[in-house]
Amino acid sequence: MNHTHLIALLVLSPVAAGLLCALIRVRPLRIATIVIEALLLMACAGLLFREGAFELTLDPEVGHRGRMAITVLDFAILLYFFFVGVARRHLLAILLSLGQLVPLAVLELSWGNAPGATPTVIVDHLAIVMILIINVVGSLICLYAVSYMDDHEHHLGLTRSRQPRFFLWLLVFLGAMNGLVLANDLLWLYFFWETTTFCCYQLIRHDATALAETNALRALWMNLVGGVAFLAALMLMGIRTGSLGLRELTAQAVAGPLGLLPVCLLSLAAFSKSAQVPFQGWLLGAMVAPTPVSALLHSSTMVKAGVYLILRLAGAVSGSVFGAVVAIYGAFVLVVTSVAALMRSNAKSVLAYSTIGNLGLIILCAAINTTLSVAAAVLLTIFHAISKGLLFMSVGAIESRIGSREIEDMDGLLERYPWLTAVTTLGALSMLAPPFGVLMSKWVALEAVPGFGPKTAALPISLLLVCGSAVTIVFWVKWIGRMLSTRPVREQKPIEKLSVFYNAPLALLLVAVIALAALISPLMKLLVLPSLGRGGAGLSAGFASIETSVGAFSTWPMLVVLGVFLLIPALMLRRNHIKARSAYMCGENIGDQPAFHSLADQPQELRFGGFYFGQVKTESRLMTWSTIIGVLLLVISFWVAQ
Repeated sequence: MNHTHLIALLVLSPVAAGLLCALIRVRPLRIATIVIEALLLMACAGLLFREGAFELTLDPEVGHRGRMAITVLDFAILLYFFFVGVARRHLLAILLSLGQLVPLAVLELSWGNAPGATPTVIVDHLAIVMILIINVVGSLICLYAVSYMDDHEHHLGLTRSRQPRFFLWLLVFLGAMNGLVLANDLLWLYFFWETTTFCCYQLIRHDATALAETNALRALWMNLVGGVAFLAALMLMGIRTGSLGLRELTAQAVAGPLGLLPVCLLSLAAFSKSAQVPFQGWLLGAMVAPTPVSALLHSSTMVKAGVYLILRLAGAVSGSVFGAVVAIYGAFVLVVTSVAALMRSNAKSVLAYSTIGNLGLIILCAAINTTLSVAAAVLLTIFHAISKGLLFMSVGAIESRIGSREIEDMDGLLERYPWLTAVTTLGALSMLAPPFGVLMSKWVALEAVPGFGPKTAALPISLLLVCGSAVTIVFWVKWIGRMLSTRPVREQKPIEKLSVFYNAPLALLLVAVIALAALISPLMKLLVLPSLGRGGAGLSAGFASIETSVGAFSTWPMLVVLGVFLLIPALMLRRNHIKARSAYMCGENIGDQPAFHSLADQPQELRFGGFYFGQVKTESRLMTWSTIIGVLLLVISFWVAQ
């Protein structure tokens, strides 16, 4: 198979499969289409990994036809956004859509038909890492959605399935992401960028409730802000260099009177796509969508597009004041979103805030742009995708069983659903404990900060990184503790029976989390170090360890210790039911109710559970001030980029 055919399969086959799903009304045939496409995408990702790095410049005739096609589709998407704004009477959506239509027309007239001076597609090791994430994790999420959407529609009481439309947008999303990470031509990249916004809007509003429509519209206009910034960057770049290649942009970013302004505008687009403060609202609102959408947005598609672009731009900001401001911005986002996660008892909201914080850490590492920091960013991108995909799918499976995604309702989950509890617990541990990759990435990042160029920024960045990482431990441990608690049960223990479309993706991602932590050395050698593009100075992969100039992080001993730590409580766990007895509640009990007679013989309801800082009504105040500070940091970044 030649390179052109391989790229075409990665980009176009998900679109074709999605259209088939939209047309097929027979469930078994639709399931077969999804399974075949998932296997095809994973196989293509493996083939691309085997092929290694290459460049692809389309034949002039093919390139011209492709440009014409994406031009028509670009305008169709923007016109759709405009009419959505008109229909919903949303002024921002209208203005931001119009703000892209005119510059896009100018770009297409000026450079759209110019002969390609740069490769259309560049496949390097960073692109390969992203392709593996998108097509392995994303395909498993699509398989998981087969059973989840049946349960979801059953709970909604739908008489007519909406799954054909759902799987259409889910699969098109994967194709758009593949095109985005492979494109070097920025006009092509912009098309895929806006296609992800379009798919995101359709998936968030899938349930057609008033809340879903509102949150989808918020996601739309916030991402349209990034679209306007993206086009503005292309206009400036075209005027200055006459080239619209991503590689050329990073190579010539500081040349000319405009300095880093095009890079700054593209960074703003990336921040909005990755839901960084002040754009965090759209990702939190997206939690109303079915859980496979949340898993896809957080792990392998939408938000990863933003940090991917930041990683591409890292070389252009290395050692600059702009890079220092962006690094501080990423560290700030990590801290405030980690604190905000402490205030939520909704599992998907906790996962959402955690995602935003980890993306902030990736942005921080990219802005520092040393060998250690970029390695940490790539590692975190890989491990975060797997762990978050696992956690979101686990929460979705739990919600389909207990009818809630509240952490407090997961009390005693171990007694009822031991398999789901084990998977969720290990997924949470992979986000906070050694030797899993997320913690290892933070360790590498912390070692990278002192080597950062502007020394005055190193200390505050280090402090913010340590504080943000420490806070994350609290909400993960609190969640794990709630699930692992046991309680007397009166009802009969339910039978934990899940379909293969639940179990297989969960099991495969769980194996990946553990195996990649154990095999960190081969992972570093095969994927991470080659993606740095600068050699491995200051970083190497030893036997089952990561080694830096400061020290080494060994994985095998820690993995054994963790296994023993988990095995001993499991062996000591009593399997028999504990006989339920009424507990004394500081006063005469009121029957079997969780209530007692208190002062003046007044009935008092017994309330117990975990403490969430949101109970003291501080989240809105925190996010208000965080938004102000986030906007201020973005303004400063524009000022220093001149």
